[in-house]
Amino acid sequence: MLRPVKIVIIIAALCALAGCGRKATPPGDRALEGGMPPRMVFFRLLDSRHIQLEFDRALDPAPLKDTGNFTLTGGGDGEAAEVVLAKLDQATGRRLVLDVAGLEPGATYTLSTRNLRSGEGLPLEPLEREFIADAPADETPPRAVSTFPEERAPDQPAIYAWFSEAVRLAPEATASLAEILPAAETATPDEGETPEETPPSEEEAALGPETALVPRAEGDRVFLDLPAPLAPGTRYRVALDGVVDLGGNATEEPVTWSFGVIPAEEGVTVSGEVFCADGTPLPPDLAVTVSKDPAGELPLARAALDSGAFEVRGLAPTDARGSPYVTAVSAAGGWSYEGAYDEDSDGTADRLGAADAGELKTVRLALRRRDVQGPALGLEKTGPSTGAATAVTVTAVDDTGVALVEAFLDSPGNDGAGTTFTVPPWLGLPGDRRLAACLAVPTADWGPGETHTLLVHARDTEGNWSGFSAIALVKGAEEPVLTGKAVFQGEPVEGAAVALVSDPPGRPLAFDTTDPYGRFTLPTVPGGVQIVVWKQDDGLLLGRGGTEREGEEAPVVELEPWPVISEAACSLVRYAPTAGLALPGDHLLVEARLEIPTVEGRSWTYALKLGEATHPVGPPLAGKILTYLDRASVELPAETAPRLLVTPVDAVTGEPLGEPLPWRSSGMDLAELPYTAVAAADEGTTVRISWEPLYGVAGYYAAVVPIKAFDAETLPDDGVWRTYPELVRAGELVIPEGDLAEYWGVPGGTRYVVAVCAVWTDGGDRSWSFGELVHP
Repeated sequence: MLRPVKIVIIIAALCALAGCGRKATPPGDRALEGGMPPRMVFFRLLDSRHIQLEFDRALDPAPLKDTGNFTLTGGGDGEAAEVVLAKLDQATGRRLVLDVAGLEPGATYTLSTRNLRSGEGLPLEPLEREFIADAPADETPPRAVSTFPEERAPDQPAIYAWFSEAVRLAPEATASLAEILPAAETATPDEGETPEETPPSEEEAALGPETALVPRAEGDRVFLDLPAPLAPGTRYRVALDGVVDLGGNATEEPVTWSFGVIPAEEGVTVSGEVFCADGTPLPPDLAVTVSKDPAGELPLARAALDSGAFEVRGLAPTDARGSPYVTAVSAAGGWSYEGAYDEDSDGTADRLGAADAGELKTVRLALRRRDVQGPALGLEKTGPSTGAATAVTVTAVDDTGVALVEAFLDSPGNDGAGTTFTVPPWLGLPGDRRLAACLAVPTADWGPGETHTLLVHARDTEGNWSGFSAIALVKGAEEPVLTGKAVFQGEPVEGAAVALVSDPPGRPLAFDTTDPYGRFTLPTVPGGVQIVVWKQDDGLLLGRGGTEREGEEAPVVELEPWPVISEAACSLVRYAPTAGLALPGDHLLVEARLEIPTVEGRSWTYALKLGEATHPVGPPLAGKILTYLDRASVELPAETAPRLLVTPVDAVTGEPLGEPLPWRSSGMDLAELPYTAVAAADEGTTVRISWEPLYGVAGYYAAVVPIKAFDAETLPDDGVWRTYPELVRAGELVIPEGDLAEYWGVPGGTRYVVAVCAVWTDGGDRSWSFGELVHP
């Protein structure tokens, strides 16, 4: 029998043996296990043009493509320093090299980063690192690490060279393409004769006339655009000269490479058409890319369009797994146009599929137009600054709607991590196309005359951020005069918004936010007669009070639950009088989506205020207001925007318990849209419908409805063919055979109504116009 001491010794030995085979967990893996964000562990200025960073975890490469996430500040009065390219080590994903331009030797700079994250999506806190530009000058010339096409290419190949660092083109840069002429055939020598010399190598072969190509540098690549397709079965040589790095170092010699174009019978042909899904014209300079990846960053071919059609010959035969993607991307006028071959129509690019030599692949690419421009901003101070706070009001405008406005003090942080501006509900709702929002910046801890910079940007409803706008803030010397306290059920309310307004409520004349004790302070401003306090979390608390002070007591504003209106719209719907069609009368459609709190003994009534007149709407059903007002019974104001009035009332008697609060949204703007002339014609295999475009509208819905089944109440989501929910922006549409259900094969003389609806920019106001289509 083993003694207890021996048992302990044996167990300890077994544990030691078990631990011998374990590997130590690297710091980065421990961070992953704990869900920690990446941390920079190494910083080095490699030379005057390159900065190396290393992190304890792999980074997501996506944010690195936007060099706006890296900022260099400081230096002298010379050229502003900037990060031109960020390259991530593919092996580890942790080492990052920044190619920079404009560093002055001996000057001090600060490198700031934002929006970086780990491969798992954990955000990295904004990084700031100060350094002195004292590294040796970059004297190493750039070198081409790869060239494309490599050997066998299609007739419209993507031609580019990839370099070891960010490059630019010298003013004298040139690029050319020349056919490699076949070597002359030599006669077979007779017996006893000396054979002729060996034919020259491809590098020494004779070249045909050179074709000048226009080079363009993008990061660490230089692309060369072809003016026309190349001849199949022919070999070409490319020459590129005048490439320099950010320090002006030129390549040691011109970059040259050669490739051959695959004969048509040995390759695959891809042809098709490109069109905009909303009917707008194709953007200029659009090209179709055949690429190894769905993002089009590893292109094989680039095909120019001819009236929306394209064709690429000589692609290499491939199996399904290795087949390429076909995409088309362009940007113009603040819009992005994106389309791809999408076999299963799931919204993502699909591979072209297996293809044998001599095979023809036919595709159609529908471009989706997407807004990529963030909101436009205007900043202004809100009332005089005091020793306690200074307030700022921002006006943000965006065609698709403004979702969020946020700010950072002195240096920008990660998108979405700033201090959020507050939108007074009587001025608008998040998502409006024009939004006014306020922010109070505490200045009590600042020194006299201390100045800081407030950096403000906004995000639209499509997820696009604007650039930063800045406004200088200085601590005011004036002592706040209007002081008060916000309470709910006797308890102080922290973080509530406080606005000094005129009567009725308009743009805030002064603004503050309550402290942990519910206190607020405001400057005195001429015209300010009312204080409105509100806080919106799970619900809305709101209260109002005057500016009068009774003795030494600070006014107390009692907050009460109020309905939360998340959407509000007022639309003028018009129908062009058309013989033979039963149409409803023109009307105003009032819509709202709201959450109503449960308060004992209290309810609310709702009304639409048009100028000086009010029209009851509601009551809400299942959190929605939907009311039709006869157009003939209302007078539209010329200037005053419609508002939705919310009035607290006694739940039993219906008597008002306070003044109404007017809610505002850009969706309530009214536009009386005119009608248009609609025409339709059967052209044999297609049906063409057209109308006169109207100025200023956002787009149109179109539908084809059998006249026997026509019901205006079901438009626009009705008919044997319709564009809804897609808005089209052209004045003409061609419907191919087969897309129009219940039309081909019907008896001659069958009549259809062609309905076209013009839609205003808020998506609500609309006018319906009608035409007729008769099956021949």
